[in-house]
Amino acid sequence: MNIQDLGSFGEFVAAIATVVTLGYLAVQIRLNTKAQRNDSRLATTRLITEWHTAVMCDGELVRIFSAGFLEPDKLDSADRARFIWIVAAFMTRMEEMYTQHQAGLIEPKIWTQYRAVTASFLQNTILKEWWDSKVFVCTEEFYSEINSTAIDNEVWSGDRLSVIEKSSESL
Repeated sequence: MNIQDLGSFGEFVAAIATVVTLGYLAVQIRLNTKAQRNDSRLATTRLITEWHTAVMCDGELVRIFSAGFLEPDKLDSADRARFIWIVAAFMTRMEEMYTQHQAGLIEPKIWTQYRAVTASFLQNTILKEWWDSKVFVCTEEFYSEINSTAIDNEVWSGDRLSVIEKSSESL
C-alpha cells in the first residue's frame, strides 16, 4: 500500500465520520426541538393557569369578570376598569403564546383554539372599544392576527359564563 492509497483510505474514513456526525447532529437537533416545544407548551400552560388561578381565587374578580361579559352595561367605572385589566392580563398571555406559535414552539391546533377564544372576547362591547383604541400595548402582528380571526360562537361565548356563576352561587 503506497502513500496515495493511504491518503484515499483516510479520505474515505473522514467521509464516513462526517456522515455519522451529521446523522448524530440531526438526531440531537430533532430531540432538542421536541424538548423546546414541550418546554414552551408547559410555560404557556402555566401562564394560562396562573391567570385562571388569579381570577378564580378572588370572588370579586369572578363577579367582575362574569358581569363584564353577561351585563357589561351594569358595570360602574371602577369595575369596568378592573374588567379590562383582567382581560388585558389574559391578552398579554395570548400574545406570548402567539410569539411561541410563530417560532414553531406551539402546535397550530392549540394556537387556533386560543386565538378563537381571544377573538371572541372582542365581541364584548367594552373589550371591543378598548381593543380598537389600541391602548393595549402589543405587536401589530398580534393585533392583526386577532382581528383577522373569524369568530365562532361554538368555540367560546360570554354566555357560557352562566355555568361559572351557577357554580360560584353554590359555594
